[in-house]
Amino acid sequence: MNEAQYHANLDELMVNIEDILDTAETDLDYVTSGGLLTITCESGVQLVVSRQAPLLQLWLASPAGGMRFVFDEQSDTWQQEGDQEESFAIVFGRLLAQFAGEQLDCSAL
Repeated sequence: MNEAQYHANLDELMVNIEDILDTAETDLDYVTSGGLLTITCESGVQLVVSRQAPLLQLWLASPAGGMRFVFDEQSDTWQQEGDQEESFAIVFGRLLAQFAGEQLDCSAL
């Protein structure tokens, strides 16, 4: 994947994340700035989704720790690097349930 494809994939992901957050019944605030999407839950807990263009990665930071994802072209999804190798959709949905207290459908991610 080249850098243009990387940015196109991430642009689509960020729009989809914002669409999902807009459906939340709880108060989820989010701000996009400089390649970062910062989501603040009602409890004050923050989740941060960030672009790492030099590495062609997507990073997700939360109180549960930091995770790195790479785009898998075969499955057309962002997959976690490391031992667990879960999709971004699964991890993000789990973190929202844990910290925002709400189950949101993240399957579009």
